Amino acid sequence: MTVESAGPQSEDSIVSEVLRNALRTPSNNTTEAGPSVELGTFRYGRKRLNTWAYSIGRFYTHVDNMNDEENLDHQTSIVYKAARQYMQETVNRVGKVYTYTLRTKNERMKDWANGPGAEIFHWSSTRAEPTDDKRRFYIFEAKIVPDGMKGDAKDI
Repeated sequence: MTVESAGPQSEDSIVSEVLRNALRTPSNNTTEAGPSVELGTFRYGRKRLNTWAYSIGRFYTHVDNMNDEENLDHQTSIVYKAARQYMQETVNRVGKVYTYTLRTKNERMKDWANGPGAEIFHWSSTRAEPTDDKRRFYIFEAKIVPDGMKGDAKDI
């Protein structure tokens, strides 16, 4: 899905529309195979961001490009802002703190995470780990805290 525009829109209104148009799968029941998981898929321009919410209190994402779509300004930030709102809605609904982990080997994604991504997620930790192919995994983590919970997210 792409965001239709009748004219210039604010970034916040685009993010809201991306969030509203997200594809969501309902959570599965927790079984012996593992925790339940919910998936939200956010699309804008060429970016598609899958966001998994695991009942064990973890969020993970994977972003990819849809080359048949139009390349739009700020598309990476917009899909991640929509995902961040989805994460907030999730922790508010379940009433517990979740940890979001972004892992990437991509240098451009690392730079985005250190810039606009840091403004969106306020990372509580960042690190780089070596891999077998001599590149590094850049790992960013953020605490997503339900609204109204006392304390700084970095202290939880």
